[in-house]
Amino acid sequence: MQTPKTHQESADTPGTAPQAARAERLFASGAVDPGRLLAQEMRKNDRFVDLLNAFRPSGGLARVTEVAARFQMHGVQEVSPLAGWISRREVICFEWQSRLWLPLFQFNPVGLTLRAGLGDIVAELPEVYSDWEVATWFAYPNPLLEHRAPADMLAVAAAQVRDAARVERSMAAR
Repeated sequence: MQTPKTHQESADTPGTAPQAARAERLFASGAVDPGRLLAQEMRKNDRFVDLLNAFRPSGGLARVTEVAARFQMHGVQEVSPLAGWISRREVICFEWQSRLWLPLFQFNPVGLTLRAGLGDIVAELPEVYSDWEVATWFAYPNPLLEHRAPADMLAVAAAQVRDAARVERSMAAR
């Protein structure tokens, strides 16, 4: 029986030796400032930890592979609905350290269907927003939702979250 990988082991990316060699060449040539690159990576890591903490009250974050495994545990053998939702941008999904992450608030705990209204809300957010910006919008308190996070409000007030997203869209259009 194969033992499950730990979180650290599963985060290792195969094929990093060629990438490391290429990075060394870029650093040696002066084409890339390693200090600036490190600072950018640290900011992105800090943003991820902030999102991790912000989504914790509404169910947390999971890698796409973990969500697919949950689908199978619920008897859904095909993960194509999940893949379709991601490709059509009907769910919140963002990349960090070469892994796709999904906030769990967007799924009903029973059956792993999408929460009602989620697709309409995501569609209201401007297409120019990056996946990170969409995740951030859902994660943090919104004054139009009595300073509660849209992720926390979706299950109980989807219409109000949709209205807040419409306001966000109109403000982005200015």
